[in-house]
Amino acid sequence: MSNAVGQNEPTVKKMPHSRKIYIGISIYFIFLVFTMFRHNLWFSPDQFIIFALFVAVFVGRGKKFLSSWAPFILLFLGYEALRGINPEHTKIAVNITNIIDLEKALFRSIPTIWLQKIIFNPHNLKSYDFYFSIIYMSHFVAFLSFAFALWWKKNILFQQFTFTILLLSYLAFITFIFFPVMPPWMASEQGYLPHIYRIMYLTTPIYTQPGLNVPTIYSVFSSNNYAAIPSLHSAYPFVILLFSILTKRKILILTSLIYTLSVWFAVVYLGEHYVIDVIIGVIYALVSFKVIHNFAFKKN
Repeated sequence: MSNAVGQNEPTVKKMPHSRKIYIGISIYFIFLVFTMFRHNLWFSPDQFIIFALFVAVFVGRGKKFLSSWAPFILLFLGYEALRGINPEHTKIAVNITNIIDLEKALFRSIPTIWLQKIIFNPHNLKSYDFYFSIIYMSHFVAFLSFAFALWWKKNILFQQFTFTILLLSYLAFITFIFFPVMPPWMASEQGYLPHIYRIMYLTTPIYTQPGLNVPTIYSVFSSNNYAAIPSLHSAYPFVILLFSILTKRKILILTSLIYTLSVWFAVVYLGEHYVIDVIIGVIYALVSFKVIHNFAFKKN
């Protein structure tokens, strides 16, 4: 007896509509990140929210996006504007030699100088030089993209994550005001340390090209070269890792762990931070996470 028509034909499973949207959004952000890096532009929060709002409106979640994100972005930009207050305004003495002495006491040398001596050659740049430079430049885009993913999937984790980032940032701002620290690259320029290369200044001109100019409110913000302790470049990735653990997604946890460790190595290797800055940044991140997760959002 012959089989009924189509009885043995394989069933083609269609990809869920939500997964298609998620993949499309991922491709969109990857393209944006590539474009920003290609033109040596930092993906600032105000630029991010415009690009992310476009996605939210496209999928019919524009109002929800604005109600969820507007308070966080406004408060974060407020922190970024305040961060420009530096020792020139406060007249507080900058910590230089005491940090250097502590670094030497803990590690018997300055880890940045040691690392650059054994694995860096300014005349023969390696692939890892470019990798760590890009990792360092991902400061804003990494935690904002992670926040967007949390907002898309788990709104309660998004709220906890953004509150943690805000608490961490404002705690860091208070520290920047009362305990300004000169970073290793500047200490080297001013003769307190042997020569330290700012490796990013050597790598970025090779893989970037000028020409693109995306408006940003950061053009009117002042920078603070003495905002070294705690290292927020090191703290934000650790917050990402902590919240990745809460999602219980193994791939996300592994990716976040690799990213976090890469950032910690990068900020020291590139001459942007001391190891002490990294350690204190991690402590600040852990404290902020505990306060928000265990107390502010404590389950009844």
